Amino acid sequence: MKRILGILLISFVWCTVQAQTKFGPVVNMGLGFYSNNVNGLKIKSTINPSFGLAVEKYVDFWFSVRTTALYSFRNFKAEQNGTEAHINGQFVDLTVDGIFSESDNSKKFSPYGSLGLGVGIDLVSKGQDKFLINEKYASTLPFFTVGAGMRFSTSILSTLDLSLNYNRGLVQPISNIDARFNQISLKVITFF
Repeated sequence: MKRILGILLISFVWCTVQAQTKFGPVVNMGLGFYSNNVNGLKIKSTINPSFGLAVEKYVDFWFSVRTTALYSFRNFKAEQNGTEAHINGQFVDLTVDGIFSESDNSKKFSPYGSLGLGVGIDLVSKGQDKFLINEKYASTLPFFTVGAGMRFSTSILSTLDLSLNYNRGLVQPISNIDARFNQISLKVITFF
């Protein structure tokens, strides 16, 4: 886990000190769901909003490296024997993505694909109730991410970036429940 955090931190610093770097705010709206239901639990999907900052370094016309730091809200909802319970969590999500595009950035519309790794760092686990009263989120939640997006060059902003992403958790987010976190999200970035 320390290795993943180290790689993400080094990538973030590298992106911020190099030339041809763009910065911008990020708004991310995700639908979180879990891969399996266990122990008689029915795990429900939840909306998970995030906001933060993205830094992107252009390496070549077909490849760039993007680092994002997001403040994220997560909600775990489960039902057991007709009783619903939940846990609220607040995370810092750090992600490093490779952005692959067949066209250069001089075009008005530019489609791309992305692939990367990230880690969610739990800041707060709260609101546990009923049968989840003694549970909490794991302190770090590594995940991989894959996505597809479109960049729009505009006269007001340098670039408007819209993407659809899938995140897959690599560990159990809650220690006593064997379920992996998944999220499909719409991400909006405005680069300056």
